[in-house]
Formats: sequence, C-alpha cells, structure tokens
Amino acid sequence: MSDQVSVDDTCLCSPYISFFSLSLQTLKRKEKEYEHEMERLAREKIATQQRLAELKNELSQWMDILEIDRIIRQTVQPEDDQASTSTASGTHEFSLVAVTACH
Repeated sequence: MSDQVSVDDTCLCSPYISFFSLSLQTLKRKEKEYEHEMERLAREKIATQQRLAELKNELSQWMDILEIDRIIRQTVQPEDDQASTSTASGTHEFSLVAVTACH
C-alpha cells in the first residue's frame, strides 16, 4: 500500500514543486543575465585592447618624431657649443608645436 500516493501527500508536495519551479526560473534568468554581462565584458575588452594598440601606435609615432628631431638638432648644431644649445632647444620646441598643429 505504500506505492499509492494519497491526496494529502500530493497537497504537501505542491508547495515544494512551486518553490523549485520558481527557483529554476530564477536561476535560468540569472544565467542569461550573466551570459549578457560576459558578452558585454568581452566587447569592452576588445575595444580596450584596440584603444591600447592605437595609443601604442601613436606613442611610437611620437617617439619617431622626437628621435628625428633629436638627430636633426645634433646634425645641424653640435652639442658641445653652449650658444647653439639654447638655439637647439628653441628649435625643438618649435618643431613639436608644428607637429602638434598637424595632428
């Protein structure tokens, strides 16, 4: 006789079924929310990596410009001449302003 389910047993199980059903729905909703958040974070990571690459490229270009400017100053005016050092500094500042205006 223990194989049969009585009406009283069914009524007792119903609240548990509702609770587990609600819990399962909540977990599925949270799982979707986390999936969306992971996708958003992945897109943000890619965008940040691209921005970092752009900044590295820009920095590399600036370093090239500064290196060229330094070589030009050394070629045009020797470093050991004190009078030419102040002129070289002025030229350096001018060339950076000119380059900045181009970008």
